Amino acid sequence: MATPNRFAYSPASAPFTLTEIMIVTLVVAVMVATLLPAVEKAREKARYGRWQGHVSTMRGDEGMVALYDFEDGQGQIVTNRAIGSDTTDYVPEKMNGERDTAALTAWAEGRWQGKGALFFAGFPPSWVRIATTQYLNPKSGTLGVWARPYTEDGFFPYGNPHLFDCNTPDGTHALSLLTSPTGQLMVNLGDRQAVRVGKEYGQAWHFVTLTWNEGTFKVYWDGGLAMNDTYTPFTAFSPVAAIGSMYGYDAATDTTMSYGGSWAGYIDEVFLYTRELSADEILALYRMGIQ
Repeated sequence: MATPNRFAYSPASAPFTLTEIMIVTLVVAVMVATLLPAVEKAREKARYGRWQGHVSTMRGDEGMVALYDFEDGQGQIVTNRAIGSDTTDYVPEKMNGERDTAALTAWAEGRWQGKGALFFAGFPPSWVRIATTQYLNPKSGTLGVWARPYTEDGFFPYGNPHLFDCNTPDGTHALSLLTSPTGQLMVNLGDRQAVRVGKEYGQAWHFVTLTWNEGTFKVYWDGGLAMNDTYTPFTAFSPVAAIGSMYGYDAATDTTMSYGGSWAGYIDEVFLYTRELSADEILALYRMGIQ
């Protein structure tokens, strides 16, 4: 009996034709295109869930007195979600923010799908007014902001845009995060005005954190230390503050108004502590915020 030739040609062992390869490739491409949005949506949902869990932990920090996550999604009030468990006679609602009534801010989506944010038009009165700063600590504290600019030509349309502004009535003792008209990050703290940090906003989300403690301040950019400097300690803040704009305060009439320096873009998280956060704590906040 003849031994079968194992290397003889048969239709079953024939190579794929070009047409068959193209069909398989097309099928795979269609499957990938169909599945990718679902995978990305699931990933975004997971990020949002992790962030919500972390926020719950943050709220329990004894030193936190303000947390604006912009999850309201409607109305004129921006809810303060801090608990302030270590602050005497603390009432969270007193530090709720109030949007301007001129419709120059709008509820929007934040740094991932499902995350709330507020869009600032870039022209006054594009701001959120915080009616009291009585719970802040001028001697030691932390201010953190997640934000992304929206500028078509790289320039902000109106002055030096402010992410956060808390000036004393005489304008000499400020607590401010702001940028130059071209997006270079600056800080006002006490007698130190318009201190350039050496970081510049592009059209991307960035996490900026300012800490102060008895004459020393630090600025962190996306979780890393960007500046370590000094200021003259002071004992009082302005009685009011603003998110998204520079403002003026009239002590005689106890009124405020936005008069320029309005942010153009998105802000989707602002928090304030009565203590200086450590470098490790700030890095952890950043990492949770981008995951």
